[in-house]
Amino acid sequence: MMLVHRIGHVAFIDDTEGIGAKKFGGRWNPVGIACLYCSEHLSLAVLEKFVHAQGRNDMLQLATRSFAIPAAAQLYKVDTARLTKGWENDFAYTQWLGQQILEDTAYAGFIVPSVIVPGEHNVVLNPLSPLFKKVESQPSALFAMDSRLLAHV
Repeated sequence: MMLVHRIGHVAFIDDTEGIGAKKFGGRWNPVGIACLYCSEHLSLAVLEKFVHAQGRNDMLQLATRSFAIPAAAQLYKVDTARLTKGWENDFAYTQWLGQQILEDTAYAGFIVPSVIVPGEHNVVLNPLSPLFKKVESQPSALFAMDSRLLAHV
């Protein structure tokens, strides 16, 4: 069993269909492809939120949601050694790769390397995979960002 974490605005934390990622796209999905971005540690999820914040307001009114992923849900692990050189800055490449994995609904999601913290991982869940039904969504909880972090936004 793997536990992964999301952090987001309270108005959107209950989205388990990947609506936000589908609307805006991300590092591992182009616009039009639904997914849920999670992290293997809540602290990594906080850092991800921090680096993507476009201002202090993006760091307020937050909540977390965790997902328990059983082994039967099958996550594909992206082999970092096989990624092209410079993948960290090549969104066209990572979006293409993510789209290939997400469109093959044989996996409930996939594990990718973190750009922010080398050696740690994010998990991209596929709500359209039949195996996603095996993933247990935990109740959301309010999250107050530490004021010392807010001072840097």
